[in-house]
Amino acid sequence: MEENFLEITEMLGKINGCYEEWFQKSGANFFQVQVAFSIIAGATTQDEICKKFKMPKQTVNKVIKDFQRNNYLTLETEEIDSRRKKILLTESGKDFIEKISEPLINFDRKVFNRIGKRNFQKLLAGMTAYEKALREELEVMK
Repeated sequence: MEENFLEITEMLGKINGCYEEWFQKSGANFFQVQVAFSIIAGATTQDEICKKFKMPKQTVNKVIKDFQRNNYLTLETEEIDSRRKKILLTESGKDFIEKISEPLINFDRKVFNRIGKRNFQKLLAGMTAYEKALREELEVMK
């Protein structure tokens, strides 16, 4: 049992290391890309980004402020809850997100082509089952 934990921890570390290396080689920032992807995926507030990607609020806030300083987005106060701000991309923000996300999408596409559709589907199914089991165990702990 302990072997399984060590194996999965080691493999996740290796995978994360590969992405870290990609970020270093490409000059991209991991958190900027995560926030950009969440916006592409439809997140409209900082809270939604934090929940979707399990990112700390301080980190998301820092990236959002950096994006604002660079005129990549504006924040609009929501009518229903004035404490919440809706993220609106500017044209330069759309260009920036495309610039930082396209290379990663292409990188992943090459990796997925290398392992094949069937292996990718098995990997995703296994990861989904693992995440579900983790969630179930967390519920038992409550």
